[in-house]
Amino acid sequence: MAINQFSAYKNSLCNFSKVALRGKSQVAFSACSTDVFVSSKKINGNSPALKTFVAGTKDMGEFVQHLLQWDKSKEPYNAKKWEFQLINSIDSGRIVPFIVRDNSEKGKIIATSQIEFLNQDDAFAANLYVNNDFQNKGIGKILMNKMLDKAQEKHIKRVFLQAENPIAIDMYKQFGFKPVDKRLVPLLYRNDDSSVVHMLLEF
Repeated sequence: MAINQFSAYKNSLCNFSKVALRGKSQVAFSACSTDVFVSSKKINGNSPALKTFVAGTKDMGEFVQHLLQWDKSKEPYNAKKWEFQLINSIDSGRIVPFIVRDNSEKGKIIATSQIEFLNQDDAFAANLYVNNDFQNKGIGKILMNKMLDKAQEKHIKRVFLQAENPIAIDMYKQFGFKPVDKRLVPLLYRNDDSSVVHMLLEF
């Protein structure tokens, strides 16, 4: 997708959010800012106002626990080792992670994502997970926008990702991602699982 096409898609999301906020839509979100609003509709007895953040090193323990709880395939990972690796990657500027917190007293993480910069041209989008109770509210799209914004800031030319969920794949296609042969993906980021779809967005 060309940069102007991506910008047009972002603008369409922003315009939608403005209309939704004027009307009685149960769910409204802003893809133009760091704020995510879930209004009117109660979730587990609450009407939370959610916010996205660029996660820091202090968030990585909870970040890892969220991923381990959501994605059971990651259970064999050593959580402390993974946390240490993420902290090092943040400090070196290799990754930028994002989190969305609920409005509880502790602000529990309910969604995550991260963009990893492989070299001056390529990046890998990963760990985009939204808790079940908060799905289908535009949060995944906002996190994807955050990652792609960071990629554009660094003048990245290609963003890769992996997906299995058909709903997620459809969302990625809206952003311009296309399925590609895994041989086009950097070696360390190839997955031999036949159920995994490798996808690529070119700016």
